[in-house]
Amino acid sequence: MGKKLSFQELNTLFDQKTKELNLTNIIVPFIFYTVFFLLYELCYAVADYIMINGEADILCIERTSFPFCFMTAGLICIFPRKAQRVVFPLTSVFWLVYGFAQLTVTSSNGSMVRFVNITTGKDAAGFAGAVLKELPLHIYVIHGVFLLITVLAVIFLYRERFFDMKKLNKTAVRIALGALSAAMLTSVILYVPIKDPLSNSFYIYDNFLDTNHVFLHRDLYGYAVKDIQCYVTAKKKAEEKKALITEYFADRPAHEDNDMTGIFKDKNLLVVQLESFDKDLITSGHCSKLKEIYDKSMVFDNYYGMRFGSEPTIGNEMAVNTGYYATTDLAAGSGLNDIVFPYSLSKIFLANSYSTDVYHYNDPSFYQRDSTERTFGYNKYTYFKDLTDREDVVFEDDLCIVECDDIYNAIVSGGRTMHYFIGFSAHPPYVITDLNSNESYGPGARYLKVKERHPDYEFDPDNKMELYRAFALLADDMAGALIDRMEKDGSIKDTVILFVSDHACLETMENTTDASSYFDTQKIPCFIYADGMEPMTIEKTCSNIDLLPTLVNMFGLEYDNVFIGNDIFNDSTEGLAYLPSFNWVTDKCKYINGAVYENYTDEEIDEEYIKHINDLVHMRIEINNLVLYTNYFADNSE
Repeated sequence: MGKKLSFQELNTLFDQKTKELNLTNIIVPFIFYTVFFLLYELCYAVADYIMINGEADILCIERTSFPFCFMTAGLICIFPRKAQRVVFPLTSVFWLVYGFAQLTVTSSNGSMVRFVNITTGKDAAGFAGAVLKELPLHIYVIHGVFLLITVLAVIFLYRERFFDMKKLNKTAVRIALGALSAAMLTSVILYVPIKDPLSNSFYIYDNFLDTNHVFLHRDLYGYAVKDIQCYVTAKKKAEEKKALITEYFADRPAHEDNDMTGIFKDKNLLVVQLESFDKDLITSGHCSKLKEIYDKSMVFDNYYGMRFGSEPTIGNEMAVNTGYYATTDLAAGSGLNDIVFPYSLSKIFLANSYSTDVYHYNDPSFYQRDSTERTFGYNKYTYFKDLTDREDVVFEDDLCIVECDDIYNAIVSGGRTMHYFIGFSAHPPYVITDLNSNESYGPGARYLKVKERHPDYEFDPDNKMELYRAFALLADDMAGALIDRMEKDGSIKDTVILFVSDHACLETMENTTDASSYFDTQKIPCFIYADGMEPMTIEKTCSNIDLLPTLVNMFGLEYDNVFIGNDIFNDSTEGLAYLPSFNWVTDKCKYINGAVYENYTDEEIDEEYIKHINDLVHMRIEINNLVLYTNYFADNSE
């Protein structure tokens, strides 16, 4: 047997081998880089914590931050020391810019910057200036301070003696390593996961479900590394579960006729999307024309435009048109272009000899609408500017569809039609930068239209919410004028109009951190107007994915029951609306963060009912995502 070494001899041998391998010249830079990136993670966590108003129980760096920082430091240390002086600042600046962009987006609209959505980044470029002006000051301060620290760190790196081990104490190195280990252990101990596994943010992130909650991962690992990891593995996991989709649809009962089946048979359908419209705008004192129409309509009083995906507008359009919710990486443009929806709203109407088109003021390249709307099944996407040569038309003013004959005649055309009009008047930005009356676009042009048509309406144009309410009057003007003109030319007798909002005012919706309030902002207008129809109010809870099966039933069109939502008038299904955070609302109660938040009945809500709805929501989200990730209908439709 070899000689047994004493502790002192082992320590001497360790020091000798360390010196021979020159490990200290690796260990010290590694510790330096690790501490540096942990400091940035801490700054990032503080900024995010302030941004979400302290919604998290405690402020601590996520446990995933430590391996992320170790990994980043280790990758830098692979390079020779001179190369590190270049790689380190480049890496630091990259994460500084990326982190700033991430916090900027989450603080402005609640969505994440996703690597898989970089191709659509140009769509948001036009809003960058307005967003940067509205950022909280602390985000600038924290990133500014850290930028200064980065500069100082780079200066230190260029000093030859900075990593001179002759000037450093080995004990200090060991203490630093011990301190990092203790900090990592402390983070793991302090980390408190959400009790309800269905509300756990890691589960939500793993399943690509919600951009409004995943940013509770206050670290770069959660934003970046796991983003790539999830994207790479998501489709593979989905393929393995493809049989679940077939089984799920096989178990769904076929659609059965009800009292509303075919009441609009052979009528035309016009969907009017009221952009950014809050429910409380429709009052006799404000949007009086819409209120008059509302009082004569079939009103879905508990309709929720549940937000899935990263863009609320295109996400809502997808739900209404396809019966499926968008995911965070399949929300608009190129992300959807390859998905097959054989049973979309448009394709069902097309199969019954209807002509279907989409109309909007925006350029077809924005959100890649031209290709996205074709994915939804429409014949074509029609850009207002292609319909008329008139230079006096303000295309962001919804009334243009009635005042401009070229646009009106295209939307309200003869024959069997199912047309979709996407409004814009109440959409942000609510900041006036230009009052040039010759402009066809911009808040300034909309402001002048409000002053022209409503000279007695007083509002502060510098107050965002007052400007939002003023812009909503333009949509109100459109609704009243549309009905009036259709009554005069007789087209109203053959047309059913669905008025539906895509989401509430972004100023209120995106800055909501309280779960209950966020639910309330999703409760938006949805009503159907038809000439001579008896007004009625539907109390059943419903959401945007329920509209497709409901509409095709009311028009008496045959369809396969392969949707996530249900015909609202189907008595065998209960009313349900849910968020990707697994919070939900039914006719009985509102369930938030693992507990009944509000009971709408006189009876106690039992655990069996809660489990039933939780399982239902979980299954619907699971099947929804599997259909998209596997492009299920591409191989399973006739």
